[in-house]
Amino acid sequence: MSTSRRWIRSAAFDGVFFVGPAILALLLVAPALIGWLPADYDAPLWAWIALVLMVDVAHVWSSLYRVYLDREERRRRPWLYGLTPVIVYATGTLLYAVNPAWFWTALAYVAVHHFVKQQVGFVALYRGVIGERDPWVRRLDHAAVYVGTLVPVAYWHVNLPRHFQWFMEGDFLGPWPQWFMTVLWPVYVVVGLAWVGLQVRVSARRGYSNPGKLLTMAATWTMWGVGIVAMNSDYVFTATNVLLHGVPYMALVWITARPAPAGPRPNRAWVFVAVLLVLAFIEEGLWDATVWAEHAEVFGDWSTAVADAAWAPLLFVPLLTVPQATHYILDGFIWRQDGSNPGLRERLQF
Repeated sequence: MSTSRRWIRSAAFDGVFFVGPAILALLLVAPALIGWLPADYDAPLWAWIALVLMVDVAHVWSSLYRVYLDREERRRRPWLYGLTPVIVYATGTLLYAVNPAWFWTALAYVAVHHFVKQQVGFVALYRGVIGERDPWVRRLDHAAVYVGTLVPVAYWHVNLPRHFQWFMEGDFLGPWPQWFMTVLWPVYVVVGLAWVGLQVRVSARRGYSNPGKLLTMAATWTMWGVGIVAMNSDYVFTATNVLLHGVPYMALVWITARPAPAGPRPNRAWVFVAVLLVLAFIEEGLWDATVWAEHAEVFGDWSTAVADAAWAPLLFVPLLTVPQATHYILDGFIWRQDGSNPGLRERLQF
């Protein structure tokens, strides 16, 4: 077991990009937490631009650097990477044509699964960094992430409607009966205490701790608890949900994207970020032009030209969700460290 390494890249890098987003989110929502903003405060335009467009939408496109812009990777699994967007679009179109509410509900639950699994993955990365192999540690880590995220999601379902949604109002099924939380809150407390107790015991026995894992778990429980349970605010949910998910993902893609000539990873971070922001702006502009028509101040008055047409949602909603749905699915393949992604462990320097 390694005792000399504690971080995926370095204390400074991990602190800024993997843990820092949670701290930034708390700073952004502090005015709401202390009552300076209304409890049901909606995300203002600047927050939508900074958090949704520049982080949430942009991070989806960063998957390009691990898949479609990597020639070697494309050649390795052409059927998976070629057929996934096609199947996503066909399935989405069929589901939306049958019932738009079913489409948004299915997409919302797939998104929740994706967000939860990312936190499981980051905790697993920090176990790999320090060389933790104990199966009980792994099982309790998984249980702690699932409980720390899904119990707040269950609270959300029990207390529908909330003043925020995952995608749109009504995408979650509910409300669930109140007795769900009577059962789940004790589980929440017991699993949380058990996880903390195990970390204390393991650290005392080994003489060192796993700071990256501890901070990741603390950030996960804090962000999901504050964003969903403690507050009932669209602004707070957006900040706590998006920053913890999007920023670490983009940073992880940056450090694992295959260098040239196998793939076109830019040699400067600003080029990497600029490409993602341009793609995010184009995507959101198309959403506004064809479906939402909500941000003419960002994309211009032309954005209402198509959105008012009755046929526009059926044509464009399934199409424009292809990038994010493809991202959700492929993420289940491209980060596995079971031998199915040659070179990934080396790029992570494990």
